[in-house]
Amino acid sequence: MPHSSLHTTHPSPSRTQAQSSAWVYWTINFLIFFSFFISLVPTTLDYLDIGLRLETDLSEGTRARQVQLLALLGVAAWLLYRHPSHLFRSLRHTNVFLLALLFYTLCTALWSLYPIVTLKRVFIFGLLIFTGIAIAPPLAKPMQLIRTLTFTITLLCALSLLAAVVVPHIGLDSYHQNALRGITWHKNLLGRIAAFGLLFWVAEWTHNEHPRWQALVGGLITLLCLLLAKSSTAVLLAGVGLAVYLYWHRAWLADYYFNPLLLLLIGLVATLGLQSYFLIFGHLPDPDLVVTPISEFFRKSSDLTGRSDIWQALQAFIKQHPILGVGYGAFWLGAGSPSELIADAIGFMPAHGHNGYLDIWNELGLIGLSLFIGVLIVHFYNLLYLRRYDTSASALHLAVLITILAGNITETDLLSSMDFQNIVFIYSVTTVAARVAMLRHQQTQPQPLRRYD
Repeated sequence: MPHSSLHTTHPSPSRTQAQSSAWVYWTINFLIFFSFFISLVPTTLDYLDIGLRLETDLSEGTRARQVQLLALLGVAAWLLYRHPSHLFRSLRHTNVFLLALLFYTLCTALWSLYPIVTLKRVFIFGLLIFTGIAIAPPLAKPMQLIRTLTFTITLLCALSLLAAVVVPHIGLDSYHQNALRGITWHKNLLGRIAAFGLLFWVAEWTHNEHPRWQALVGGLITLLCLLLAKSSTAVLLAGVGLAVYLYWHRAWLADYYFNPLLLLLIGLVATLGLQSYFLIFGHLPDPDLVVTPISEFFRKSSDLTGRSDIWQALQAFIKQHPILGVGYGAFWLGAGSPSELIADAIGFMPAHGHNGYLDIWNELGLIGLSLFIGVLIVHFYNLLYLRRYDTSASALHLAVLITILAGNITETDLLSSMDFQNIVFIYSVTTVAARVAMLRHQQTQPQPLRRYD
């Protein structure tokens, strides 16, 4: 009778490799899904508990939030532990200004009025960069981030529509004309994620790699949520994102002379318009002349619903510490914090400055703001490089970038802890940087000689 070990089967190398690839693929999917899910869905079934939202935003101190962040850290750390070469390679090629910005936010704890809060925010910032490195190529597939995010957004939109029907007291916001809030924190947040979802499904339609009925169904679900959320800002951002994507994705954009001619035409039309206005009225147009029609179209006041008052008060405070800032995350902390001076000036306590750039300047000073601008410059350069090899991916990441930058004119999401757009921004920066590093490495490799018979 032969020994039993002779009959023992061992997986072939190819099968083992396939199992490992599948494990990595689904682990990355989990990291992407989980990080966005915890940023969008409250940690309690009582969605009307505003106090919980404030506590979560201001201190990141709820027990549920801590467990979520540790779980995210644990999975990302395990994935990179299994692939240490990916970690070190990605760190070498990650946007250098992003790493410098992380280090500077840590330094601000030295002069922050709330160093513990600052350190908590730095931990989350570092965790998102760490996770972004874990889900970046070549460990992840080139479009895995976008496609998993598309699935996550569509699922949340579908569940939000279901919540409006099954539990309308939760799914609908009675304070805003029964606008759709779904299972997210706020109707405006649902509108913004639906805007991104619509952008991604339009991109999926143009790729035409999967049955188009999927893109049609997903696009309709996200479009329905976008409209029912009744967020005019989200609708505007959706239009901006789609316009940027479709423009950058078009093949004729590759023409060397097209963009300069287009910019020249726009400048010529604008100059002729200003000249005609000056000849007729004897003065240049007042900015309110442009802002008012747009704000009325979107049913907003010309002062952007009181935001201009916040900006003026915040600018006055920035002048007291323009270089270093007050410390990362150490300003908008409610009563008793420095933001109480803003509340006294405008008559109420806002959650943030409603302008991501002013908030970065206020908390990180000109040094931090300059580092952030450096992140944007390097990221844009990487997008230009990526366009040589993958026009669709470059166009989509550029549309995401412009949408986020436009949205932060009236809201504060960038560098703002676990906010949805901040996570999208960091993951996009790390993913694009990793893809560009891969492409450059491939270009430096010797190419096989071709035979000509």
